[in-house]
Amino acid sequence: MSQKYTIQAEARFGPTFAPNILHDSPHLRVVIIALRAGQEIAAHTGDEGVFFVAAGRGRFYGDGGDVDIEAGAIVIVGAGERRGWFAEDDLTVLVARAAPEA
Repeated sequence: MSQKYTIQAEARFGPTFAPNILHDSPHLRVVIIALRAGQEIAAHTGDEGVFFVAAGRGRFYGDGGDVDIEAGAIVIVGAGERRGWFAEDDLTVLVARAAPEA
């Protein structure tokens, strides 16, 4: 079933990070990450994914090195690779993750 979302309307900022899962199926998970300035998601590993920075700026921690990110940036991460985030400003990221292969 098709559904329309607006990234900023779906951003759920709070005192601690909690992802807003927009879609979850056996093949694809779509999530909104919303971090207030100063909040962080510690580096961790996960499934292959595409991360689109919709608003704000910060730092991305990855296996390819740590990089500054800003609105409009796209980060592609392979399965099992390290990823983490630090928000310098309020940061909103749209995530599309492939489900792990069976």
